[in-house]
Amino acid sequence: MLKKLVFSTSAITITLLSGTIANAQNFDGVYSGSWDGTKTAMSCDLDYQGSDGGPNVIYQQQYFGVESYCDLKNPTSIRGIDGILYDAECSEEGSTSTSRMLLIRSFDQVFMHHHGSMRELFVCR
Repeated sequence: MLKKLVFSTSAITITLLSGTIANAQNFDGVYSGSWDGTKTAMSCDLDYQGSDGGPNVIYQQQYFGVESYCDLKNPTSIRGIDGILYDAECSEEGSTSTSRMLLIRSFDQVFMHHHGSMRELFVCR
């Protein structure tokens, strides 16, 4: 009986925990590189990714910005909102850093809080 109770408790705990683990692929997409969300000839064109005005890309726990790249690790769901907090290991213009990155989904955009500032990332269509 005790063995069955321990197994049942463990199964319930694993089920509950798996529901709180963030889906790291949740924000995968191409986002306009313009600061105001306007779509220019290059803001959503992957040929310009990494260049000023080119798109930002989130793909498989990686963020690609202008001359920057971050591995997004340890995804943590934010209770009550569609948001995920990551440990970001970044390489920017030749230097490396570790910081936190928060991504929050809104209707047609993603809000990104990183290095003390909030930015809107507008979905390319």
